[in-house]
Amino acid sequence: MDFKIRLSMPEDTDKIIEIQTISLRTLSASYNSTQIESLVRSQASYRFLRDEIIVVAEHQNEIDGAASSIGWNHLAAKL
Repeated sequence: MDFKIRLSMPEDTDKIIEIQTISLRTLSASYNSTQIESLVRSQASYRFLRDEIIVVAEHQNEIDGAASSIGWNHLAAKL
């Protein structure tokens, strides 16, 4: 499988949130639906507004995964 890793763009936000929601529901049995929705909404409201780098993994032009790091935006200009 060939994946392309790239910096995310604002238009990727909905897909990133969808992946995050699915992951939380699948991997975090200790959270109920209300907690998951609250967490996702709160993160979505200020994603891209803080010192955060988000990368996405694409396969056949579809985003299949994402990762983020806070405090590394100074490196984004070099990518």
